[in-house]
Amino acid sequence: MTGERDQVPPAPGADGRGASRRLLAWATVGCVVLAVLVPLVVRADRAPAPAPAATPPPTAASTARGVGVPAAADVLGLPTRGSLAGDPAFVAGVRQLPWNDAGAPPDRLQPDPGTRRVVFAGDVPGGRWALVAGRNPLLAAESPGAPPAPGGRGLVAAWFAGPPGATAEQMRLRGVPRGVAGDRPAALLDPLAGALVVLGAPGDVVEVSDHPVVSADGRVSRSYRPVAAPDGVAVVALPPAELPSVSAVAYQVVRDGALLIRTEPDPFPDPAAPPPPPVPIDYRRGLPSATGAQVAQRVAAGIVAQVGLPRTAVQVAAPWVGDVPQDGPGAGTVAVVTVTVPSGAVVVGAEWAAPADDGAAGRRCALAIAPAGFPLDRQVHALSCGAPSSTGTAAPQTDLVVVAPPSVATVRAHSAAGIFLAEFPAADGVVVAPFPRRTVTVEAITGGGVSLGRVRLLGQSADFGS
Repeated sequence: MTGERDQVPPAPGADGRGASRRLLAWATVGCVVLAVLVPLVVRADRAPAPAPAATPPPTAASTARGVGVPAAADVLGLPTRGSLAGDPAFVAGVRQLPWNDAGAPPDRLQPDPGTRRVVFAGDVPGGRWALVAGRNPLLAAESPGAPPAPGGRGLVAAWFAGPPGATAEQMRLRGVPRGVAGDRPAALLDPLAGALVVLGAPGDVVEVSDHPVVSADGRVSRSYRPVAAPDGVAVVALPPAELPSVSAVAYQVVRDGALLIRTEPDPFPDPAAPPPPPVPIDYRRGLPSATGAQVAQRVAAGIVAQVGLPRTAVQVAAPWVGDVPQDGPGAGTVAVVTVTVPSGAVVVGAEWAAPADDGAAGRRCALAIAPAGFPLDRQVHALSCGAPSSTGTAAPQTDLVVVAPPSVATVRAHSAAGIFLAEFPAADGVVVAPFPRRTVTVEAITGGGVSLGRVRLLGQSADFGS
């Protein structure tokens, strides 16, 4: 049972984008002087390493040695790097590529053609990639008073990709162009091909972590290994992932002996990719509707991809998939999914979804890591979940969803101070009710009057160490 003491607070991360970026859908740049250096492709073994011992980040050691803040470097302003940097026709062709899909209106982030430069152009496992950057005067105008930065203000960048041996004309935009800082590393990952590119400055140390390690106590650790990065460019071959969604990979860059950044690479959206194979799910309360199965698959695939283990190495179950009220006609669907990793720890995720005028709407309700040691069929999961209001008001419609063993007949809601707030009858151990304001814990009670203890509401984000 996930009790109050079982809630493991997320470990503070170094400079990075954090966990909020990872699971929304369920619920994403060097110096050539006399010669062009071809980045070395490093191959990694997929076998998971034992849980590493906790290691202080490089910033701690740097501080102890008196090393200052890493020096700024104009990463995006250096000459083109990569194995195709010496192909002037290819580089020139990539520089002229459109920054929007065919038939789409011009993207507001397109830079002036005269300012575009190809930061990287090279062969990677499974294809060819290029990173193009330029200056957008609109963005520069939107940040008046900003301090000077390497490369100036208003920089935007976009990744392009093509098949092996692609010409410049065969390269296509991948992802969405976005504003960037000229002195920060950039990275792109194609999980299905196992291709990773990290672009830093010459002399930067690039380190890669294939996946997090979740220990039995629910804590997450990572082991980073250095990879070859000649001229500040690392082209790494990773084991291809089974799922194309959010990846478990993280990287960090050390400059001048100090940690500069630790984060996830940008995602590699590929509309032409085939749909992923379904994740085997043990539905504990019977097969759900087609919509419910889709939601459960999305949650399961997101968690499995995040932990970075083969589907055969984890156990996936859905304690409950069912309907919840929503503001307006019809009902929404909530799927509560658990993924048990080899250590016995359990990652719990939940998502709400409902049809919408433009297709479908969805919202993550929970993502948390519980320690090992309590049978899955005796665990109690409590979460706040629901749809945004269709009336446009600020307050969303929120429900209390509690999934407990079938023997539970009553659920009581309590505040952080332990004050009783409300009591609800359970059907087959499940409660879906309007969320009592100030609820922090719930108590599940069996039909025989036996309390299973109090559990905290599940959090909505989990730190996987990146």
